[in-house]
Amino acid sequence: MNRFLAKIVVLTVLALGVGLVSSGVSQAKSQGADLAVTGLVAGGETSTESFHLIVFVFTLTNKGPLTTDGSADLTLTDVQGGTIVDVMCVLPNGFGINPDFPSCETGPLGAKQSVQDTYVVQPSGPGTPVSVRACAGNEGSVPDPVSSNDCKTLAVAIA
Repeated sequence: MNRFLAKIVVLTVLALGVGLVSSGVSQAKSQGADLAVTGLVAGGETSTESFHLIVFVFTLTNKGPLTTDGSADLTLTDVQGGTIVDVMCVLPNGFGINPDFPSCETGPLGAKQSVQDTYVVQPSGPGTPVSVRACAGNEGSVPDPVSSNDCKTLAVAIA
């Protein structure tokens, strides 16, 4: 009888251990991929004349810990003071593709991988600043655990 009881205790402890391990795995999966957007104005412009085109470069980075469970997208959400005249989406391997405007859909993005998207803007006219805002998105079902870094707005003053 003691052997039988000892086996039950061992099996119970093993079952609980497996449950704790699988619980930790599911918690890690539910964290998802932290997509972060950064950006810069090519050349470092902070102001320019209204007849110059302005190049905005946004970088979408998967900070991890996991690969996105769907396509990682960077979407142009707002343009003020100008008109988009060209867009280039650059995949992690460096290959440039056309956007599914207003989004660059790059497919799954691995942890620590980045993509860059370039927006060329023609200012509307003198005195009206140009600003461009882009936001990250994941077409999968697991939400981004850090939504505070999902969007970036860049601006240039126009003389």
